[in-house]
Amino acid sequence: MSATALLLVYALAGAGSGERLALLPLELGNGLGGSRADLQAAVLRGLAAVGRPVIEPDDAAGRAGAQYLITGRIERTSALFRISLKLVRVSDGGILGTEENSCEVVDCSVAELARQSARELVRQTLGRMETPAPAPSVPTVVMAPPPPPPPGASRRVWPAVMLGAGAAAIGVGAVLITVDGKCTDGRCANFYNTLGPGIGAVGLGVAALTVGGISLWRDLWGSAASVAIGPAGIAVTGRY
Repeated sequence: MSATALLLVYALAGAGSGERLALLPLELGNGLGGSRADLQAAVLRGLAAVGRPVIEPDDAAGRAGAQYLITGRIERTSALFRISLKLVRVSDGGILGTEENSCEVVDCSVAELARQSARELVRQTLGRMETPAPAPSVPTVVMAPPPPPPPGASRRVWPAVMLGAGAAAIGVGAVLITVDGKCTDGRCANFYNTLGPGIGAVGLGVAALTVGGISLWRDLWGSAASVAIGPAGIAVTGRY
């Protein structure tokens, strides 16, 4: 049966079937120096590059389920090996691509020429047509940093510290004033002289309490008061 008749038979039997390739028996010329089985095996290796199941030429039953058919002829003319391959779609008999190559007998292997030609045929046709669409890009989610705390919350810490320090200083100063002039031992050979430090501690405590209280009042009620400590004492100015 001719190659044209075989194509018609396979087109009728394999229409609508799965994504498989089938290699029809190659036509071989004279003087190739290689067996048909070896050359067809080389073509099958090249067809495998498309990543689909490839049906061998002697599997007549398997060819009925192929979607694409490969026909080809290999011959030797003078000092050249020549190969011609066609990729045919079974559903409508349309020729999707052809590949024709040649090389000098002294420089190449006819089997390698067959393998590379088959590989290029499927790469240029099925490899290009069946390339899956790129997956949609996934947008990068950037987590925003947490918002900073309100300015007023951080400012209120320092007035609280000032109030605590002022209260502690007044307490220490009161103790120093209380023990001033008292005996340091049972015989009263020595006396405590802590009046000056006590008064200073109380003064610093009062100043700290004043500054801390006014600052806290400003933060809570939004007054525009300002506090300054100078030689003459504590000066509080502004709008209340």
